[in-house]
Amino acid sequence: MAARVHASRLARFGNSSQSASIRFAFVIGALLTIIYFAGRAVSVHYNNSVKGRVTVPVHHKNSVKGRVTLCIPALPKDLLKNSGAVFRETLQSISEQSTPPYEVIIGLSESTTFEGMRLQSMFKRSLGQIPLRIVSTTERGSVGANRNRAAREAVTEYVSFFDADGDLMHPRRIELIENTFRLYSAALIVLHSYTKEKTIATEDTVSFDLISAKELCNINSLRSRSIDKALFQPQREWLLPDIHHGHLSVRTSLVKAKPFSEDFLGREDSQYINEVVENAQCSSAKSAVFIRTPLTLNYIPRSLQPSQ
Repeated sequence: MAARVHASRLARFGNSSQSASIRFAFVIGALLTIIYFAGRAVSVHYNNSVKGRVTVPVHHKNSVKGRVTLCIPALPKDLLKNSGAVFRETLQSISEQSTPPYEVIIGLSESTTFEGMRLQSMFKRSLGQIPLRIVSTTERGSVGANRNRAAREAVTEYVSFFDADGDLMHPRRIELIENTFRLYSAALIVLHSYTKEKTIATEDTVSFDLISAKELCNINSLRSRSIDKALFQPQREWLLPDIHHGHLSVRTSLVKAKPFSEDFLGREDSQYINEVVENAQCSSAKSAVFIRTPLTLNYIPRSLQPSQ
């Protein structure tokens, strides 16, 4: 009899212990679940991403308003011309800007990731405190493809393009481009002229010409009926002779939605300018702004000039 009572008590104790273990496991599981989702909530708030999907950090949504990222399309040989001295001259003119760009991004093709990192380390000192990134691919890429590669990485509201062949910047180039977008809020593209003089004036005032989509379409229409027919192909070149087509500045959202042509035929810059404005069907209030002041010094770099 006593043995049966003892066994009964053990059974009840075992059942009680099992129930307690189940309750304990349930509580621990609930706590871990709460901690997990709380952590994910913090992660999503911070990164604006969900694990397992494409990560899009908050700052990748063009959240840096009013600022310009400088994008430079290049091949390794462009950066290494004359042991890198030519490109360093360009970088020096960038580092001396009255308003520095938010960041400099080089779209590099025909380059391994390792070589891109080596070049980035080689040139970053020339920019001082301005961040430098090199986005590289081993594939053969056109100038347009390298423009797109750099622009896709930009986190600012605007991007401005420049070359790696020794051109120098007006000391106020970035400042004036940002001011122009601020003054002309409807502008999609900001353009400027260039000079082959050995120095660039640093005027305190700048003249602006507002070029409407309708005016541009009319220019292209006239050209299409004359020069293009004579050449048997549409060159679609903007007829203002002193525009530096390659150094255009555009809204980042625009170039990401409508990238440059990536073929190897050239003229991707002037083609882009024309197509963007013509897309407004010649009647839109959207416009391009042309800065008369030469903001690019386009001449033989000092490092390539013959010794005196």
